[in-house]
Amino acid sequence: MQRFVRFGAVGVIATLVHIVVFCVLAEAFYVPPVVAAAPSFVLATLVSYGLNRIWTFSSHGDHRAQLIKYFVVALLGLALNLAITYVVVDVLHQWYGMALFLVVSVLPILTYSLNHRWTFAKASQSVAAND
Repeated sequence: MQRFVRFGAVGVIATLVHIVVFCVLAEAFYVPPVVAAAPSFVLATLVSYGLNRIWTFSSHGDHRAQLIKYFVVALLGLALNLAITYVVVDVLHQWYGMALFLVVSVLPILTYSLNHRWTFAKASQSVAAND
């Protein structure tokens, strides 16, 4: 449970990084929002990866392989976020808040599970054995 709470705290930090970078690019540098979203996502994902690798999962595994896996999980999360939002809003014609509720209810559990069991699997197993 402690690891999941840390994962959540890292998620909050990464979200703040995403928001700050996005707003600075869009407001101070007049970067179009769709363009600003990409570097904001990448930087937030790198911050999230680093904190999760060091603090949440205490990993000492292959950095390059874990980074690639982490980005795969992040991109899967992004794709599911977009798919859920599209289905709820554009297909079912429901309020976007319902999509947002589904996204924040389901995706953190899914991405935590994938990172725990795949991205940082060896680190998670050794930490769990020591708990």
